[in-house]
Amino acid sequence: MLAFLHSFEKADYSDLACIIYTVHDKFLKRYQVNAPEYELDGLMVQTGGTGQGHFIDVISHIYKPPHENDRSEKAVIAPGLSYIASAFGEQIMTGCGVDDGWGGAFELAFFANGKFKKIDDVLYVFWTAEQDEKGEFTLRNYPYLVKTNYFGDTFTVMVNDFGIEKPQTRIYNICPLGKTDQTKHTPDLTFSYLINYILIEKADGKRESCTTIMTRKSAEGLTIERKDGATRLEFSGDFIQELCEAAFGPGIFLKK
Repeated sequence: MLAFLHSFEKADYSDLACIIYTVHDKFLKRYQVNAPEYELDGLMVQTGGTGQGHFIDVISHIYKPPHENDRSEKAVIAPGLSYIASAFGEQIMTGCGVDDGWGGAFELAFFANGKFKKIDDVLYVFWTAEQDEKGEFTLRNYPYLVKTNYFGDTFTVMVNDFGIEKPQTRIYNICPLGKTDQTKHTPDLTFSYLINYILIEKADGKRESCTTIMTRKSAEGLTIERKDGATRLEFSGDFIQELCEAAFGPGIFLKK
């Protein structure tokens, strides 16, 4: 990749934005072109490409400093998964991001033990919540889900839109730069991580959003079925209760 970049004249970099990380003897090095840095509550964030200003604005509303004492994989990747869910949610439920051209899918990797690890087997589910003057919420599942998987180096995104008259399933296979893969990979609907994105309409008319992250074990109350091209989701009462407490805090009431 570096050789590819060096083949260009400097003047040709004006329409190119990229960030390259390489590992040498377990040390991380970075190479960048047109990727400005943003400060996010003391954390330096780099972005490249179109729509970066709006993207940073989206994630700045949900950023929380990591817990220094919790270095589990879930704790490390939780902020990144939340950012991705918010970006997906903005595009799917409000249209923001599409016109900005910040992309239709997102990958996540983190650096540990001298190498990069890509996060695989992630399911994104979307919700709307409306709050009345009493502070009670009406929670509804938004009929759309996204599943991401890796098949070797190929990143596969499956989009299920089951809120229309004829439900649709679209699958995108995305290869690394310079590689091709003619196989039509199809992700299943199991998951290692379940990300819930909730778009909230507050009683005062303001809109907020939040995300929650569950593992397969903590999301046992979710059942997903696909039949005759249609996808159906069912949720247990315990699942909904856990989701609401994670999103809104304890003591929040749902309308029946």
